[in-house]
Amino acid sequence: MVQAQSNPNGSDAIEVLPVQGSVYMLVGAGPNVTAQVGSDGVLLVETMSAPMVPCIAAEIQKLAPGPIRYIVNTNLDGDHTGGNAALAKVGAPGASPTDFGGATIIAHENVLNRMSKETGESLAVNPGLLNDEYYTPTKDFYFNGEAIFVIHEADAHSDGDSIVLFRRSDVISAGDTFTPDRYPVIELERGGSVQGLLDALNHILHLTVPAKLQEGGTRVIPGHGRLCDEADVVEYRNS
Repeated sequence: MVQAQSNPNGSDAIEVLPVQGSVYMLVGAGPNVTAQVGSDGVLLVETMSAPMVPCIAAEIQKLAPGPIRYIVNTNLDGDHTGGNAALAKVGAPGASPTDFGGATIIAHENVLNRMSKETGESLAVNPGLLNDEYYTPTKDFYFNGEAIFVIHEADAHSDGDSIVLFRRSDVISAGDTFTPDRYPVIELERGGSVQGLLDALNHILHLTVPAKLQEGGTRVIPGHGRLCDEADVVEYRNS
């Protein structure tokens, strides 16, 4: 693991864990951040809170010199999206994130709708909002030589949850549909449900493949907690 520079606001430093393939897991004061790196640049899943941005940016620059081109938010919680605006500026050259000059910020349309409603802001006012929402069951694209699938998990932790599958690396970034270090959090006021969360966990299990003796294989990065595999998701679902 790599120790980051100290955060000027006193938050914990970032630790970086190589997962497999081109995917890394960044652990600090907040949800886990997934980073996929390569010759095309950097893709992030989650951005933690704004005070953590200097540490995240410092570690990303150590992993890859290229720009942050994509940010995926798995839900609208502030600890997952708070660093969007600042990290989007580390994106591709351009006038501003509103004309796609910065990083492209992806999430399900329910996230954008709720963020806009709850904050009363538009993208022109708040560049931390999404600029590439999707409304279909999945969104896929190719980046750093790898197929990326952003998959909507309806009515789970909330009604806007996504998981992200990195097909070549064989890694899933699960967001808060899977949090092995704590009890499930179901935001009823934002459309979450117990059955939706169970459906999301079963879908993750459908996508994962274990290696020998049920250990290893597909790696699962939870919204919070340690790096896991299929057996850990089974235990969490059944508990």
